[in-house]
Amino acid sequence: MAVRQAQVPFYWQPLTDDQKATLVAGLKRLTHHSVELHCDYRNVDCQFLATDFLDVFQDADWEIKRFTRSTSIDLSGLRVFGSADLDADITAVKEALRTTLRIVIPMNNEVAPDELVATAEITVLVGRKPSGIVLPPMKQRT
Repeated sequence: MAVRQAQVPFYWQPLTDDQKATLVAGLKRLTHHSVELHCDYRNVDCQFLATDFLDVFQDADWEIKRFTRSTSIDLSGLRVFGSADLDADITAVKEALRTTLRIVIPMNNEVAPDELVATAEITVLVGRKPSGIVLPPMKQRT
């Protein structure tokens, strides 16, 4: 009998209540920063996921500087940027997103796109979901 591989959707799934709670708890452990969120206006799933992130950051008592839906920035994947002096917190945000959503996210300190003029300490970009970014299932502890 052939083993069927699970189909991975090519669009972002909305966050579950458990994922939201996990992210809120993780963000509350960090210094509360200002955050801005940008999403791809052409993709409804990006807008829904960015709106979920907006709720998460608000519930974690972070200051929301800006929430935009953009067609001018080429957005692909999930990316987090910020100033070099916040590297530890940016890495913590990326790690929280990576482990909660079970996705591959660049962990190096990327440079924000030139057309993005940040107004917050940390910027989250939600672009179309590239194929192949889902991590394999976590092994169950015995």
